[in-house]
Amino acid sequence: MTRLIPGSRLAMARERRTHPAFLNAYRRLENEANAFLSEDMQPQDRPAGYYHNYFCPDHAVELAFDANSPNAHRCPRDGRVFSGEPYDSAWRWFVNNRLSEMAYRLALLWRLDANRVYLKRCREILLAYAERYPGYPIERELPYGWGKVANHSLDEAVWLIPVTRAYDLVRETLNARERTLIETNLLALAAEHIQGQKFHRIHNIECWHNAALAAVGICLDDAGVQKALRTRACCVRSLCPATPRWSPGGRPRRRPARLGPGAGPTGPIRTQVRRLERAINGLEHNARKWPRQANRKWARQRCRCREMTATVFDERRTEQVVSSMTMPTADLIAIIGSVLGVGLTLAVLIMRTTARLDRRIDEAGADRRAFQAEAAQDRRALQASMESFRASMDTFRMEMQRLAERQSRVEGVIHDRAHGTAD
Repeated sequence: MTRLIPGSRLAMARERRTHPAFLNAYRRLENEANAFLSEDMQPQDRPAGYYHNYFCPDHAVELAFDANSPNAHRCPRDGRVFSGEPYDSAWRWFVNNRLSEMAYRLALLWRLDANRVYLKRCREILLAYAERYPGYPIERELPYGWGKVANHSLDEAVWLIPVTRAYDLVRETLNARERTLIETNLLALAAEHIQGQKFHRIHNIECWHNAALAAVGICLDDAGVQKALRTRACCVRSLCPATPRWSPGGRPRRRPARLGPGAGPTGPIRTQVRRLERAINGLEHNARKWPRQANRKWARQRCRCREMTATVFDERRTEQVVSSMTMPTADLIAIIGSVLGVGLTLAVLIMRTTARLDRRIDEAGADRRAFQAEAAQDRRALQASMESFRASMDTFRMEMQRLAERQSRVEGVIHDRAHGTAD
């Protein structure tokens, strides 16, 4: 039995693969898998590098990936070939990405077609990674978010999700030794590594971390991993809207909003809770970063923020309070909580914006004073140059006058001599 993809969805996909509406997609998936079977691509003995290093430095285009050319990488524009680092390690990123994606697609095709060729190749990929993963060194080129099979924990999480799905689909066909090897040396070890690289703040990379941990935790039925994820998400879970369900016609529908244990009102409240959590995290960060004497203001604001949003962030208290209320009172509390959330968010934004504007005004004033001093210095230099130029022009004018007078005397002497000779 699969844990990540329900058996009912697999049965539905198996029935729809010959339907005209899905036939082209299924054929494309089958063609990609058959083309991959002809490739002799295996997991590498060394971890992958950074994806963005696999670009031509002259044309800023991605180099042409060739699975059979680990040491020569061609630019698609002018055909120039690059080799060595960082191109060789970045080439291994494409290998990991293709192997993980194709392992999942092969496992899915095995579930749809029961073709053991797909199963065999998927099993080879999973076992090969399970044998190599413990020996991969931790890449420490970045200040945080270190990877193991990849350069960054983001790439590690993106790679781990389809690998976990592939194992979940073919687990029943593996023997006990193979299951233990993959679960212990690959999935659990990768999840443990990603857990140690989490940012513990709202971030798109953190979403990939959580998605990979959730996939492994559900696949292995690991209560520890699932509990760690719930601990981080408990502050918003009670206020999240109900998950969408699918009607028989294929259109998504939502359950009506209700207030009760474990559920909360739908709408913009979840967004406000995320903003409040981001604001509180910023206050706590400043409280740890700044000295105690300068942090009393932030500490008071943090305490007030905690008190105002206690019923929002404390799930148990929310459930107890809401479960003992009638529906109109609960709606009123939800509206008040939403208004408080918006007000607190605006207050935090105003404080941050004011501080930022003050800082920019001070910087602008300093820049203006420096510019005025520089302009005054340039003005003085220009005045000195003009005075020097005027003195030079006066000297030149006097010299020209002397030359004119001399020329006039010379012309008079010549004229006198000429007339004297004529007489």
